Amino acid sequence: MTDESRNGARPPAEEPPAPPETEGTETPAPEAPTVRPIEFDPLARRDGAGEQAGIDLLLDVNLPITVELGRTEIEVKEILAFGPGSIIELDKLANEPVDLLVNGVLVARGEVVVVDDNFGIRLTALVSPEERIRMLGRAA
Repeated sequence: MTDESRNGARPPAEEPPAPPETEGTETPAPEAPTVRPIEFDPLARRDGAGEQAGIDLLLDVNLPITVELGRTEIEVKEILAFGPGSIIELDKLANEPVDLLVNGVLVARGEVVVVDDNFGIRLTALVSPEERIRMLGRAA
């Protein structure tokens, strides 16, 4: 047994011989791949399940809820100057309703209440589908 085989080292592999060169012959170009559209089987309902069964699958999914008091934009230099007691003015008045967002989407407005020792929100208005569409137009 050699020192190399005891240490787990392998001798260098031999390189395969180079293909013989033939003068005046060119290698043929590879064939282009065949491209065709995918064909799927048509979707079929199973067990006669209707649309209601689809929504039932989602009823126990948790979504994040956010209550937004207001917004503002602040320059970085102002943020770096924050300290205890700093006040940040928001874009809403004190008596305006707060926004209720579900998964980042505005769905309702309401007023802040205290429930036992926790904050809560009493819904005062649901956002209509028409209003949500108008908001999408403004966001674009």
